[in-house]
Amino acid sequence: MNSIANWELESNGFMDGLCVFRVRAGEMCFCPICVGELLKKGWRTRFLVQTKASATEDDCFPYEKICLLIQRQKCKDCGKIHHQLPDCVVPYKRFSLGIIEGVIRQPGAPTLIDEDTVKRILAWWALMAAYIIGAAPSIMEKHHIAIAPGQKLAAIVRALANSHLWPGTRSCFNALL
Repeated sequence: MNSIANWELESNGFMDGLCVFRVRAGEMCFCPICVGELLKKGWRTRFLVQTKASATEDDCFPYEKICLLIQRQKCKDCGKIHHQLPDCVVPYKRFSLGIIEGVIRQPGAPTLIDEDTVKRILAWWALMAAYIIGAAPSIMEKHHIAIAPGQKLAAIVRALANSHLWPGTRSCFNALL
């Protein structure tokens, strides 16, 4: 997968009552494994819960679920498939980066996300933070990208995803830690 910082959403209609947006990348991506050229391979859907643009403090539920059409790409050299994720998406998470970062930075703050979900996000972050600390020297050495305490989550996600070091599942953490 590649995390892209320069992107825009293009409205693509509705599907099952959800707004559908096509993610258009404004930057060139290369294979995070072999740095080969990526060829377009189609699209896939990705559902995301994000804060509504028109949300106010009085909203009962200030979140909306949307559908993103994510570009799939195949590496010309190694043949691996990659997805271009906008940097508002955390890989393998249904909530947007903004919501997740809000929970992580202010764990006790009131939120309309259910308590179990907040607990899962915080438990995931505890594992992820330990992994990031371990992976930081490797990323710095290989890709010259520094990861520092207090850095924005988007920059950390981008560095890990684009260096092919993002762990895919919880069982991955057990093997890595």
